[in-house]
Amino acid sequence: MFHNFLFHFWGIHTVGADICGYGGNTTEELCARWFQLGAFYPFARNHNELTANPHEAYALGPKVLESSKTNLKLRYALLKFYYRHFINKRGLGTIYRPLFIDFPTDAATWTDEVA
Repeated sequence: MFHNFLFHFWGIHTVGADICGYGGNTTEELCARWFQLGAFYPFARNHNELTANPHEAYALGPKVLESSKTNLKLRYALLKFYYRHFINKRGLGTIYRPLFIDFPTDAATWTDEVA
């Protein structure tokens, strides 16, 4: 029951989108932002259809290249944390959940304000 609440509340399991999108062309700004978000997906890849412009970081300009380097380093640093928690959960439930679930008495976890 509690697992279903967390899945529906948070909505992320072991899935992810194609970084920079799959269908159609992308822009330098959009792709740089995708790399920022993609660092936090359990499953992340850079992939697109054959008729779209190239989505590789080096093909889209220096902004995308820098964003990909920074965020892929973060992703690889987080993977050890993710894998440890996946192993500890033994396939039962999600490792992604809001902070207020683990820290219900901390008022900072109940607000939308960013410090």
